[in-house]
Amino acid sequence: MNDRGNDITPAAEGTCSWLLEHKIYKDWNSQSRGLLWIKGKPGAGKSTLLKYALQTFQRQEHSLPNKLTTLSFFFHGRGAEIQRTPLGLFRSLLHQLLDQFPDPCSDVVRIFKDKYDKIGQPVDKWNWHPQELQGFLEACLPKALEKCPILIMVDALDECGEEKAVSLVERFERLLSQCSSAKNGLSICFSCRHYPIVSLDNGFEVCVEHENQDDITKYIRDELQGTIKKDKDLEVLQKEILDGSSHVFQWVVLVLPMALSEYRKGRSLPHIQKKLRQIPKELGSLYRTILETLKEDDDERSQSLLLIQWICFALRPLSLTELRFAMIVSQDTPYHSFHECQKSPDFVESDEQMNNRLKCLSGGLAEVKVHKGGPVVQFIHQSVNDYLIEEGLQTLDGSLESKDKSIGHAHSRLSRSCIRCIAMEEIHQWLSRDNGDLEDYKRWYTEGLVLTKEFSFALYATRSWLPHAAAAEAKNVSQEGLLDSLGWPSASVMQNWVSIFRLTDRYSNSAPSDGTTLLHEASRHGITSIVTAILRKLNNRNVDANPKDPDGQTPLSWAAE
Repeated sequence: MNDRGNDITPAAEGTCSWLLEHKIYKDWNSQSRGLLWIKGKPGAGKSTLLKYALQTFQRQEHSLPNKLTTLSFFFHGRGAEIQRTPLGLFRSLLHQLLDQFPDPCSDVVRIFKDKYDKIGQPVDKWNWHPQELQGFLEACLPKALEKCPILIMVDALDECGEEKAVSLVERFERLLSQCSSAKNGLSICFSCRHYPIVSLDNGFEVCVEHENQDDITKYIRDELQGTIKKDKDLEVLQKEILDGSSHVFQWVVLVLPMALSEYRKGRSLPHIQKKLRQIPKELGSLYRTILETLKEDDDERSQSLLLIQWICFALRPLSLTELRFAMIVSQDTPYHSFHECQKSPDFVESDEQMNNRLKCLSGGLAEVKVHKGGPVVQFIHQSVNDYLIEEGLQTLDGSLESKDKSIGHAHSRLSRSCIRCIAMEEIHQWLSRDNGDLEDYKRWYTEGLVLTKEFSFALYATRSWLPHAAAAEAKNVSQEGLLDSLGWPSASVMQNWVSIFRLTDRYSNSAPSDGTTLLHEASRHGITSIVTAILRKLNNRNVDANPKDPDGQTPLSWAAE
């Protein structure tokens, strides 16, 4: 949950301090009650600035006359669902509040225990509703404010989607109003892009790109000084890069290495200046230029497209190991076993090698970040993800398709890759073993853990092929072709999937029943093109088209849920 906050690069020494002296910021801070919006263009440095402010408050927490409690959340548009939804925000804030104030939040604990006793494990058997958690927060905060002032800081509100961002701002204002008579003050600070439909009734606003020129200048100078020793050269290039930046830090971060590379090659200053002036000034146009260079090699272009589709549309960030297998087990692969995949000349043998391929195939737009669960792959900035979804995928594959069709075909491709993985011979052999006695079962189970660890992409594939297919269907990309991918009417691959899922996560709400069919699962996930195709084929064979699964559910009953 805290991965995004840790990912944000700390403010460079000597930067961001302007915020503490900014009149609007000081007015907001002195009130100890109110809403502050840190606004700015994509890549202007909003997240770094908010993190700097948060860390400043945290250092002061215990030195203030009336101890301040800080709660924070960093939306992460490239992360797991819980990191980019209001549900994740409210869960995190309540958890932090409960940790600091167990007594005012005792009702939440009681309700949780009651649900746990009656329904079972959360997430697996049930989940909170955002409105429910919002209600808890509204009930707990006034009680907690009787003890001390509270500051809530929320980063990248726009990364939960524009409509939800606007709704959350309204909730923040309502929360402040409800807590206005509390003994101590509630302050809220959030960062967000320039959304014209977000307006604060009584709030404060600081626009980052109006204030960050000195920070960008210092950053450019610090980066150039390591390579350029001549003051005149440094001054010329510093001014050139600053003038082209339009006050966008992310543009500077991408362009600086290009300028330094040219300088190290011994290029003249006029040559480097000319190169810099040819670079698009708008982030999206710069990303397009980078993608255009990836299209120059046809073989690499197809690999770049596949890599970027995985990073864009994976249901959660993938590790380097998972990505190595995701790239080789594609829908077009001729291989039927992991062993064959590993013998392929296209197989990337190590995570270190995959990291190098990542930089090459993404044009430097993707990177590895170390999270609590291990290193994962993601784009260097949310603006990269936004650009790729809006138009970048079409740029890379040369398609004239609409954005929705491009997204749908990407999900369809990923779904088929997942199915190819589940159908691999090693998995089928492992699942087909006779495990009659306990010792055989223990050995089988242990080997299964080894198998799924070594080929960890198999776990992702097991949980994700259906959601990817459903996402493709939602974009009007027919999934009828999955019948061939799954070998329908044979149930062999489906049974592989059921067995792996139930062995590794049998108590999950999404775990399939033993004996479920493709028709049941397609109905359950609303994949109508598969349902229609199967019903047509079954009717032609005079076979029951509405059979019950082991839980007594029919395809029709699943479709009605």
